Amino acid sequence: MKKLLILIFIGLGLCSFAQTGKPQWVNYYTSHLIICMAPEGNTIWVGSKTVLQLDIQGNILQNFINDTVISTAPIFSIAVDKQGNKWFGTNFGGFLKFDGINITNFKTYTNQNNLLLNTAWSIAFDAQGNKWFGTDIGVLKFDETNWTTYTTANGLLDNKINSIAIDAQGNKWFGTNKGISKFDGKNWTNYTTANGLVSNGVCTIAIDAQGNKWFGTSGGVSKFDGINWTNYITSNSLKIKNISSIALDAQGNKWFGTYGNGVLKFDDTNWTNYTKINGLSSDTVTSIAIDAHGNKWFGSYRGLSVFNENGIDLSNSQTQNNIIDIEGLPVSLYPIPVTDKLNIQLKDACKPSSISIVNALGQTVYSNAKPEGQSIVVDMNGMAKGLYVVQIVLEGKSYSAVVVKE
Repeated sequence: MKKLLILIFIGLGLCSFAQTGKPQWVNYYTSHLIICMAPEGNTIWVGSKTVLQLDIQGNILQNFINDTVISTAPIFSIAVDKQGNKWFGTNFGGFLKFDGINITNFKTYTNQNNLLLNTAWSIAFDAQGNKWFGTDIGVLKFDETNWTTYTTANGLLDNKINSIAIDAQGNKWFGTNKGISKFDGKNWTNYTTANGLVSNGVCTIAIDAQGNKWFGTSGGVSKFDGINWTNYITSNSLKIKNISSIALDAQGNKWFGTYGNGVLKFDDTNWTNYTKINGLSSDTVTSIAIDAHGNKWFGSYRGLSVFNENGIDLSNSQTQNNIIDIEGLPVSLYPIPVTDKLNIQLKDACKPSSISIVNALGQTVYSNAKPEGQSIVVDMNGMAKGLYVVQIVLEGKSYSAVVVKE
């Protein structure tokens, strides 16, 4: 089940890594904890200490790190409605709406419902445009004017709502720490291990094209077709437990993120397990998103891992592949991995006092004591393949990022 995650953002640089060949993995922002994600076309919205919008190569399109509203509370859930509005659920900060220009803070509304100091774990939208929020003290329905609260007094199994999904018939499915609650607009139906659920600790829910409900729990995965339950649990060859997230791809494959066992892919017959050995930056996966190209994005305790199954080149972009946030002043290093020249792009009038590169033996192979301009190109043609540390000194503080030379 979901747990409160404490974010620690440090000035240390971010590491990016790519495997050659296809399919391939690329890792971004490996010193950051990623909590949630939501796809929008060819871009991904990422929730952590702040909100980022990334393109397919990991370039930051929008960064709210300096926004006084968003940067004050970690983001625990993100969803994009049919109008393109982005909705952010925060930890102890209410709900936020971003229409592309303006941010609306619903602290006033949540305060009226005594929900100001609660975490928004999940967000979903119904066919009528109503917004459904899962919190620590029940479910909130928002019709853009009025708020309606549902709790155990109405029929919920538990007031802590980990996940929400809405089926084609308009039924709302709520995953809780005590089982599943279904709401058809009038009546409540509850499901637990007594009905067939593999475990009552339900963290995540997804509904496939056939209308099957998939529940990720602490004890495994449950599939419910409306009548029958099918449970998938740990076997001698595979660990299926502690499911954190679910996403469904266009081919009907189910992708399950886990706490501690990487990612599981299920094609309705076979299970495939991906871990750090394959390219994941961490075996603790908090969230999954699939972009318009079919790339799988996995948020984890150590950044983002992108898995390319469809031949989209993620690593050879000539735009920025790796971002270092230095107290809100971004520095981008690209392309990653480096084959010949490393580009160091300084943005927002970032003026470091020095830039250097150190090899794996601790030897300084590049030094620039007086960087000038916003774009610096380092010729690494004559340098051996391997890991290098880029060191940047700004206002007396040293920051670093690991890059790969191939």
